Amino acid sequence: MTSPLLLRPLNIGAMRLPNRLVMPALTRLRTGPDGVPTDLMRDYYAQRASAGLIVTECTMVSPQARGLLGCPGIYNDAQQQGWSKITEAVHAAGGRYSVSRGMPVQRRIPRCSLTVVRPLPHRKTARPSMYSLPAARVCRLTHRAHWN
Repeated sequence: MTSPLLLRPLNIGAMRLPNRLVMPALTRLRTGPDGVPTDLMRDYYAQRASAGLIVTECTMVSPQARGLLGCPGIYNDAQQQGWSKITEAVHAAGGRYSVSRGMPVQRRIPRCSLTVVRPLPHRKTARPSMYSLPAARVCRLTHRAHWN
């Protein structure tokens, strides 16, 4: 008897997945204000290692990209060490994952800004993301999620 297609291995480039189950990115907001991945995140991803591939929550690539409290970063040593612990736990459980990188927002609204840094300049060659929300909408969602 053959296994269902969903449970059969799949090659994606050089990566061999044990099955075709891909866990999508879910924003968990489980870090502190420093954006360092926590032990709770490590356990969360390790528990789901049986998925063929895990796509992590949005991970900020610079202080300027931070738009939500609780989102992890990967731009400093402490954050990278936090992700190393997650990598070790997921690999120990036989899993594999890919980090979903966060991009800076186009505009900053002062009352929503989490950092006192100058926003990254908009590149002429950059095209708007099909998933981007207007900054005012992001601010309302952030406010509702964290302060109400």
